[in-house]
Amino acid sequence: MTKSKWQMGAIENLIRLSVLVICHVSMVMGVRAQTFDTMRVPLARDSAWMNGHPGTVPLPPQGIVLGFDHVLSIYEWRGAFDYSVRAPRDANTPLRNAPSPMTDVHLKATSRFLPQDSLATTEALGMISASQPLAAYQPDEPSLAAFLTFFGSSYVTSPRPGTLAALLITKQASGFGVGGMKLDLPDGSLLSLGAGLARETQSAFGAATIGPSNSNSAGLSATGFVLRSDDSATTRPLADGVLASASARVDERFFAERAERFSNDSLRAMLLSGVNDPSGAQNAAHLQLGLLRRDFFFQPDTSATQSIKQERTEYAMALADSLSYPVLDDRVRAHLALELEPRDVIRRSDVPSGSLTSSAFSAFSTLMAPSEITSLRLATEGRLTFGDAVPGTLQRLPGALPADFSGEARMRYEERSETIRLISSEMTGVDETTIKKLSATLDQASYSARTTTAAAVLRYAPSFRDEAEIEATARILSYDTPSDLNDDEHDDLLASMRLKYFHYLTDQLRWEGSVRASREHLVYLKSDRSAQNAVTQSIVFGSLATIASPQIFASAGGEVFANYTVFDYINSLPLLSSIGNYLLRGMTITDTLAVPLGRMAGGAATIEQGVSLRVSERGSFNDQAFTERRDASVTELGASLLFGLASELFGAEPRWNLRLGARAFFLSHSGRGSEALTPGSAPFTELERQSRIGPMLLLSLTRPFATGPTLTGSLWYAVLTTQDFDTQSAAWRVASRSTQLESHLTAAWTF
Repeated sequence: MTKSKWQMGAIENLIRLSVLVICHVSMVMGVRAQTFDTMRVPLARDSAWMNGHPGTVPLPPQGIVLGFDHVLSIYEWRGAFDYSVRAPRDANTPLRNAPSPMTDVHLKATSRFLPQDSLATTEALGMISASQPLAAYQPDEPSLAAFLTFFGSSYVTSPRPGTLAALLITKQASGFGVGGMKLDLPDGSLLSLGAGLARETQSAFGAATIGPSNSNSAGLSATGFVLRSDDSATTRPLADGVLASASARVDERFFAERAERFSNDSLRAMLLSGVNDPSGAQNAAHLQLGLLRRDFFFQPDTSATQSIKQERTEYAMALADSLSYPVLDDRVRAHLALELEPRDVIRRSDVPSGSLTSSAFSAFSTLMAPSEITSLRLATEGRLTFGDAVPGTLQRLPGALPADFSGEARMRYEERSETIRLISSEMTGVDETTIKKLSATLDQASYSARTTTAAAVLRYAPSFRDEAEIEATARILSYDTPSDLNDDEHDDLLASMRLKYFHYLTDQLRWEGSVRASREHLVYLKSDRSAQNAVTQSIVFGSLATIASPQIFASAGGEVFANYTVFDYINSLPLLSSIGNYLLRGMTITDTLAVPLGRMAGGAATIEQGVSLRVSERGSFNDQAFTERRDASVTELGASLLFGLASELFGAEPRWNLRLGARAFFLSHSGRGSEALTPGSAPFTELERQSRIGPMLLLSLTRPFATGPTLTGSLWYAVLTTQDFDTQSAAWRVASRSTQLESHLTAAWTF
């Protein structure tokens, strides 16, 4: 058997394995999704897409994508449409003598529905841009074109009336339509200027839901005139080894409401420098300067009749420099790096300072007060690498012979700080006591965090069949808060070590073993949080064996872990040692098998099975006596058995894959019950049981290296049974028994 055939067979079987693993992960996550959910962050008010300029953002693949996901009580829909037509940039094309239009269409939407809460959230983003050159394209000549752009974004939440979500902003929409001219220069630079109309909408549920005091909080809307320009200068050399580029955006919107102007302007300049010395030394530097000017409108949460406008101006700089120098014939190299990123944000509002402390603006007095946010990120790193390893990854270079020893040692220091202060000089007409209160409130969010990391990695690889690696890391974090009202000041020390070894018994059989150990000490420096000071120690043993050949693919692995947490206050209160301290331990076992059965119905047939078992326990722990008391135990088992039929893996023809079988998930939760307030008050027994088993279908249709339709979907029809154990009557009581459908579908068509 040749090496290339083995590699192709291994790749095919690894792809099959990944599908099974995804099935197992989605199955476990699906069961837990019923009790875990997150609200999505609203889309940005604007986008970098403008005028369909190729250099603005990377263009997505052209086509349409539709998707649907249903897991337990969560329904999600998504869709996207991307279409672009570009003017030919080659004078030899058939259209070289005629002006060619350019069109860009980008539409994206997602929606989520939770039936239990009757809560629906919908996000939408769209941009349609078309331009028409005024003359045929000519090489090395500027191209002037007229353009028309429509952009809109929205985020809508539809909660059940009377719920807490109804008190929040449930609809945000922003959009504009702009028409104008743009000029493409031969070097790739762009100049554009357009004008049009803009619309801003922000609303909540009706006054009857919110309350009479918030009668004006139902929403605000504004329509106005927009003036917009996007300009960019392509990267060009300034001197030997120095490149420069710049971009600017002007977005000014004028609304009739109180003659307000909404600004969203930015300016960016960048310098790049790279030097390669004949001796092998390399130096790269990057400098970026940025200016961002934005306005925001807020609706007061009281009976104020006017909205509040806040102006934010941000100044930013990012400087990065890295040096790599050969110390010994390029086998030992030294690396030095520096990163510096200061940032300054100034916030001002159009509300008179004296009104901020009145009852009409009580909730906004701190947010709307004039303030300045100063932040700094500073990082330095030194690293020494030796051997035929890729710096920072310890991967062998392609074609390089294995060295007996290779590795690296590194040290990194990073500091992040943020200071928020009140601009008291602009607080006219406000008494000194109020200024001190506002200043103290803003200062609570200030912090300074310093992280120092030291690490060393050593790898021993006497041959291609054997490799051992040991890594040691130490990290200390110091988080300081200048305000006495902020009790989050803490130090965190983490030390870890990892030992890993793998061996190829044959070209198809590989074994890997690992040991990981760590110790973390968390110390809060203020008495309000000192009860959380704790030392956590953990150790993990792992093993994995894999065989991959054209005849069979099998993978079996296991992991055993233990985690001990001891609180510092136990030393002064030993009676609580069996209550405060706790341990987590468990094991995970996975097994996957795929066997080809030959050809059937014009495709390759396989039978595949996968099993994943996880057992975890939690209990109280007495550190001095090294005794424990088990309080809870969770056992999770997932399994699947599939019959698969697929076309050839490689080739230009569409590849289809069909899997049909069954999947099961079992969960058992044991503990001492809610009445176990003191040790020995209740026996350890099973409290809950879940079982889901049913048929499953997976299908996919892909077109490698070609356009056309693609399809990926899965369907699992399972029975969901939840049982609560009644410890008094010692009998099972079935809480619910219902069938449950879990489905995923994604369809796409690329042009």
